[in-house]
Amino acid sequence: MESTSWGDWPLRRVADCGQDGAGRYAQVVVIAVILVALAAVLWPVVARRKRSARLHDHFGAEYDRTVSMMGNEAKAQDELEGRRKHVGTLNIRPLSAAEEARWTKGRRPHP
Repeated sequence: MESTSWGDWPLRRVADCGQDGAGRYAQVVVIAVILVALAAVLWPVVARRKRSARLHDHFGAEYDRTVSMMGNEAKAQDELEGRRKHVGTLNIRPLSAAEEARWTKGRRPHP
């Protein structure tokens, strides 16, 4: 019986593994196709979960209210994404001291 040296195992020829080059190539192609198909199936699932988590983190309880109100998570997410984009177009800035005083004065309850 011939002893096998495991130190050179990566260097053995494909033919030594009991497969011809074409068979080995076919296996690699099948594995690659399976991996691509798996990625194509999982990618949208992962993207949808990331979107849900991102919107839930951003909106908190409003996310849950919107989902409940709309009855559909995808529609609610589209609505919230639209709100987020709209707010991004606004010129939101801190009030100056004078503006804050004027705003606060207008909001005080009258006796």
